[in-house]
Amino acid sequence: MNVTRHRPYTRSQGKQSCSEVEELTHEQHIRLKQLQDCSEEVDSNMMAELSKSWDRRFSKYGKLLQLDDACLKNIRDRVREDDSVKRREELYQMLLTWKEKTGDPSVKNLIRLLTACGDYSPIKPLLTPSYWTND
Repeated sequence: MNVTRHRPYTRSQGKQSCSEVEELTHEQHIRLKQLQDCSEEVDSNMMAELSKSWDRRFSKYGKLLQLDDACLKNIRDRVREDDSVKRREELYQMLLTWKEKTGDPSVKNLIRLLTACGDYSPIKPLLTPSYWTND
């Protein structure tokens, strides 16, 4: 099995620093390339898949999506539910807010923002075979 190492950018290169090198299989790398080239608009299925897996990284991913603190607080204030449901809904609402605010709600733009520092963990759910077989 081929494994491609993707090195994170460092602060000195003007990007957010990431703590670890993410490893992708050859198949995941192919899926990543497909996502990076996809000009289609991010859909609700993709947002739901990401929000299920992100768990407690609301603020980190909000910053990657270039949403300010006031916007993130507004999302948190709107969502009032049970903890696990609340987190999932917050993340979904964050993606929805990004989609509404951005001038380019394409899949490739979302992937570019979420992987800007070389950390591929935010998009790992989109690289799994089960995600692609549900198309």
